[in-house]
Amino acid sequence: MSLLTAQNLTFGFLDGVLFQGVAFKVEETDRIGLIGANGSGKTSLFKLITGEYSPHEGGIVRGKDVRIGYMEQYLECDADQTLYGEALTVFNDVIQMEYELEEINRALMTESSIELIERQVYLTEEIDRRDGLVYQAKTKSALLGLGFKEEDLTQRVANLSGGQRSKLSLCKLLLSNANLLLLDEPTNNLDVDAINWLEDFLLKYKGAFLVVSHDRYFLDKVTTSVMEIAHK
Repeated sequence: MSLLTAQNLTFGFLDGVLFQGVAFKVEETDRIGLIGANGSGKTSLFKLITGEYSPHEGGIVRGKDVRIGYMEQYLECDADQTLYGEALTVFNDVIQMEYELEEINRALMTESSIELIERQVYLTEEIDRRDGLVYQAKTKSALLGLGFKEEDLTQRVANLSGGQRSKLSLCKLLLSNANLLLLDEPTNNLDVDAINWLEDFLLKYKGAFLVVSHDRYFLDKVTTSVMEIAHK
């Protein structure tokens, strides 16, 4: 099943066309590297996929069930939140479902209701589907895997460096419920151990991803095909 299909894309700015006549498909398990010289339009292509930019010609058809995750360069978050708490916001929907499920469980102790039981079953299944039993452990593991130390988890976001904020943004993207990841230079700010962790994560990832990187070894390790933007 195609998550995304691009047809005859043309895009550029006032100083000229970046690319034209671009066409490609992304299937649900594709692992695609995206390469090209600086300024060739790789990030612009990502923003066309997310809908932030509109093509001058052509179009992008997104599958009905596609959930796109894109790592923003500048992370918007609560500066007073801790690193671990901010990473957990990816699972806010799960946390809210857990609260509701607790209320239903308490209500069912004093009353019998088919509607409540049906809602209980639904919430239980949804929480399980969204890793409700393990999301806290997954979040901590991802932060540590990307190079944070145990003592960093309680740091306020306001005190994080730019590189640390980028790693936090990457962590939130990887933990999101997206089935199509757009990764723009994800190995920036990562040491060797963190890159190895990221490679292992992507090799086990069940969705599709497009990744921009100048690290050819990394691309060889995690991708199965490569698209190049060259000569527009």
